[in-house]
Amino acid sequence: MGKVSAERVKPYLFIAPHYAFFVVFFAVPAVAAVYISFCRWDFVSSPVFVGLDNYRQILIERDGYFFGQFWAAFGNSFRYVLISVPLLVGVPMLLAVAIHPLKRFGGFFQSVFYFPYLLSVATVVLTWHWLLDRSFGVVNKAFGIDIGWTIEQPFFWIAVVVMSVWWGLGGNMVIYLAGMADISRDLYEAAELDGANAVNKFVHVTFPGLRNQLIYTTVMTTIASFNIFGQPLMFANAKNLTDDKNVLIALVQQLAFGSAQIAGMASAVAVLLGVVVMIVSIFQFRFSQ
Repeated sequence: MGKVSAERVKPYLFIAPHYAFFVVFFAVPAVAAVYISFCRWDFVSSPVFVGLDNYRQILIERDGYFFGQFWAAFGNSFRYVLISVPLLVGVPMLLAVAIHPLKRFGGFFQSVFYFPYLLSVATVVLTWHWLLDRSFGVVNKAFGIDIGWTIEQPFFWIAVVVMSVWWGLGGNMVIYLAGMADISRDLYEAAELDGANAVNKFVHVTFPGLRNQLIYTTVMTTIASFNIFGQPLMFANAKNLTDDKNVLIALVQQLAFGSAQIAGMASAVAVLLGVVVMIVSIFQFRFSQ
């Protein structure tokens, strides 16, 4: 009896550290954030319950200060997601299709495209900041142009999207390469016997074979893109992060840890972001069916 009990307990012992980490660093803060979003709190005094007042100021009160801030940041984040996600999903897949057949140099190209993925956001932004510097940047000098990439629109967001795609495509590319390795060669040989060209084989063999990987990368890339923070904040410099460059996570940081320290309002913005990400993820799962 004791042995049977020990065998039952053993699996739970293996997952206990992860479960404890999840509860302490995710579940408890998430519940606390939802509660705080219904309060007025400045980190010092006791939270004061105000019901839906924070959400009303953000979503309904058009003449209010927080309404304009939220919708400007939401619009920037949403447009970034619409542009970056297709690129971060499609470009890595095309690279994987091009690299997979290579025998001699496949590993080399895989390493080249994957290397930026290992860099920190600070390294990536500083590198591109140097490349796109208005006075001394390689890009402006090489093409003979005079663009203030860090201040002018739409060039600011073009730069942010380009650096994000350059930084993140390696991770998704590796996932697609791993998925392509599991696709049976018999399917490609059968397609060739039916007279299929490279495009036909991609559409009818490779693409369906990567369905699970495509769903995973699309959902995870969307979540990561909605949570963009470091690229616009560091590229524009935090002091120059105006409404046309702001994003939702940066707005949460500004409200919570800025001079006003409006933790309740920051939590409300964070909760709304979580709801948007959840809705978009559910839609993507449904669409993939």
